[in-house]
Amino acid sequence: MRTIKEAIDRYMQRQQLKNLVPATLQRERNLLIVMATFLSERGKLDVAAVEFADLQAWQVWQHKQGISAGVRYYRTNIVKHLFKWLKALGEILSDPAAELQAPVVPDKLLPAPPSADDLQRVLANMPAVTPQDLRDKALVELLWGCMLRRSEALELNVNDVDLDEMTSRYVLGEATLL
Repeated sequence: MRTIKEAIDRYMQRQQLKNLVPATLQRERNLLIVMATFLSERGKLDVAAVEFADLQAWQVWQHKQGISAGVRYYRTNIVKHLFKWLKALGEILSDPAAELQAPVVPDKLLPAPPSADDLQRVLANMPAVTPQDLRDKALVELLWGCMLRRSEALELNVNDVDLDEMTSRYVLGEATLL
């Protein structure tokens, strides 16, 4: 028998091998620990004891907490991946999350990204006196040009940028952007 928290630790070790951004790994671990805490309060400590009804109750609890449909969708899919993986390993006989439905996320229109002209206006109004000013301008261009999230830009290392070739290399999950 394996506790839910032990199963989460093992799953997260597997996730680390995928080269996911550390912030993503931490977010996944945190949400799985919250789920494990909820289940332990229901008397479910062993991963094999978790039933579909327990996971449905967890979804209802999240809804009552006011957690958005988008976040609940993300969390549900992470939990589904965990239990699918545990079943594939033979840790559990059946997957209690197999029939779990992720909430429907209403379509949201994302704001239009700034145009190249908008970017040029922003850059023209940024100071370029100190090395920090130049760094900030380069960061704005990198974020816009590569469509990086702030967290992704913060994960970049000096070795990820080739100034001679004017390229950057960023590892995103299992993909590499060049």
